Amino acid sequence: MKLKVLGIVTLCCMACSVFAESSSNNDENMPPPAFQKVAVETMDEMISLIREKHYSKDVANVDWDKVRAQYYPRVTRARNIEELTDVLTHVIGKVSHSHVSIFPPTDSYAIACLEALAEGKTPPVKPEEDEFTPPEVSYPKAVPGDVGLRVDRTDEGNLRVIYVKKGSPADKKGIKVGDRIENMVSETPKPELPPNLFSPMLVSMQPKLPWLAAGQLLTEGPVGTRVRLRVSVDSEKSKIVTLTRAPNGLEWFRLGVMDDNGGTYYSEMGDDKIGFITFSPCMPSQIRQTRADIRRFQKEGMKALILDFRANPGGLGVMTQGVCGLLVDTKTVSMHEITRFRRTPAMIYPQPNPFMGPVAVLINGASASSSEIFAATIKDIGRGAIFGSRTAGACLGSNFLELKSGYRLQTVLSNLERLNGQPLEKAGVSPDVDVVVRDEDVKAGKDPVRESATRYLKNCIQRAEKVAAK
Repeated sequence: MKLKVLGIVTLCCMACSVFAESSSNNDENMPPPAFQKVAVETMDEMISLIREKHYSKDVANVDWDKVRAQYYPRVTRARNIEELTDVLTHVIGKVSHSHVSIFPPTDSYAIACLEALAEGKTPPVKPEEDEFTPPEVSYPKAVPGDVGLRVDRTDEGNLRVIYVKKGSPADKKGIKVGDRIENMVSETPKPELPPNLFSPMLVSMQPKLPWLAAGQLLTEGPVGTRVRLRVSVDSEKSKIVTLTRAPNGLEWFRLGVMDDNGGTYYSEMGDDKIGFITFSPCMPSQIRQTRADIRRFQKEGMKALILDFRANPGGLGVMTQGVCGLLVDTKTVSMHEITRFRRTPAMIYPQPNPFMGPVAVLINGASASSSEIFAATIKDIGRGAIFGSRTAGACLGSNFLELKSGYRLQTVLSNLERLNGQPLEKAGVSPDVDVVVRDEDVKAGKDPVRESATRYLKNCIQRAEKVAAK
């Protein structure tokens, strides 16, 4: 990071002469030439990396020369990080598919450099660092936590609580399944999210981040920090509840140069011996815990398993292989990854003593990326039934890169093709059983998607027991 960011100073010192003729110092609305230069170079580096890394040479038929010419005037007029981020977001939107995003810097020195340039000042000189100094982390002292609830959207558009973990902060404050979330404010919002769930800013982000996924994300954060909810059981009575995040046994993990993420994880098994696991996103801690709980449930006599991926935005693609290996008894292909150079099958290898009982996977419109891969795999190999509603259709292989200015780019590397030859991107995964989440059902404390899956699994168990008894 040091070499990249120090490069900003060199580039910015050269920028004044380059833009002296094209920018009028008398125009108060124009940014300093040095900031203009960095802004243009950030756009050019972003476009160059998208074109270089994308799985198709035509990059979704985008004429990047035309796009650059179209947005060049706006880029040179961006006066600060916020305005530049807005313009770059519009530029990158021309790709018109998922997993292509631009994020502002979070590195304190990169931010200081950009802010100084935007004000026409000389960027600060970064002090020398030992090369073995560990990188900054978002939350160096607090462990990950959450408030112990899961949400879903009903057919009326309401955000309703569909799961409350026993003994969690939400449970202790009286949050019940069926409570409607009218608003949510996080004490420590994710850097890419506004603190108010229903703010106009978030509405504008809906194509990238559905309200449901945003609502779930805001329940997570460092232990000891708080989230404030306005909840109501009916339209006439509401209350404000402040919840303090409690440890959830997970670990911080970051994808590339993105910020630390802890996530959520809940599991349980009732007297019916149907295991239930739900988590978000797909990170190493969640994958390890899922494998451990499947093994634990097997020892406790598990007869069927529900994996709930509703509002799970994805994460690591290897989650499918890591979990499916415990659910299959033969080596199989889950899907194919297509890059600009090759078409490669993604393999699932069976683990010792796999669980071969009936499986149900729960999905909805906020299930994306890795969670879609898992649901599609379970469906395509005939290993289980899918319940809920169609997934987001936001599923491409990608990685995260840091640009010279400190901006962070998520860019696409590969397309993913199901065993039936169909892509997941824009198509999503349709459930085997489409379940409408009605407001009246959730309000009554029901989870119709989980209940439908449970009925299916109980029938599977009964049929298996009858066969075994003969």
